[in-house]
Amino acid sequence: MPGRISPVPPIVVVDRRRDIGLVVLICAVAGLGWTLRSKSEASGTMFWLSLAYSGVLVATSFGIWRASEWARWVGGLASISGTIRLLLSFRPMLSGSTSGHPGAKMIAYGMAFGMVLFWTAIAFYLLRPSTGKLFAQVRAARVPGATSG
Repeated sequence: MPGRISPVPPIVVVDRRRDIGLVVLICAVAGLGWTLRSKSEASGTMFWLSLAYSGVLVATSFGIWRASEWARWVGGLASISGTIRLLLSFRPMLSGSTSGHPGAKMIAYGMAFGMVLFWTAIAFYLLRPSTGKLFAQVRAARVPGATSG
């Protein structure tokens, strides 16, 4: 009927866990490749920390894919630590103690800012209570005879 207002559909949380799991897996593989490529430049402790961080991200990506509660928390905390790690690695550049072309500095600022926003968005998604409910619904749907509610 013209002029009739249709009801507003309920707000639905979109299931992005597989997308997030894939992105985390790609970041883990890229980080692992970068770590192995620059092994000679990294100190022993930094090399092993980067290697362990990549391993945690690989395991977490599969856990997110399977909607595991532990993976949701580990992924959120790893995203926060990734943001902090990125900010600390760019600390000399951000303090202005480096010399170089101003254009290169602006590109580095942009990349750092983009990656901080990226990891923050992933942490925000994974640590939201609605994402926890979504993960619980996915797990419940896999169990025969279980009801979600």
